[in-house]
Amino acid sequence: MAVESPLGGSIQITPSDSSANNFEPCTQLWVGGAGSGNLALVFTDASVCEMTGVVVGMYTFPPFVRVNDTNTDVTAMVAFKGVLP
Repeated sequence: MAVESPLGGSIQITPSDSSANNFEPCTQLWVGGAGSGNLALVFTDASVCEMTGVVVGMYTFPPFVRVNDTNTDVTAMVAFKGVLP
């Protein structure tokens, strides 16, 4: 019997300011490189949240559909469609 991952799949993130690069809504984000710690997420309602002081680690957010290139310098990001149990 196959066991389905609770995360429901993952997406390697390349930041972009274009809505043409939106992906399916995700709720978890792994940040592998902190840079200066700036991150700009775009949520499903097209609002943008710009954060500072982001360090390497796993984060849970309301559903988001893109990481903007502008005002983002964290790197090595992977988004997950589900929530860790």
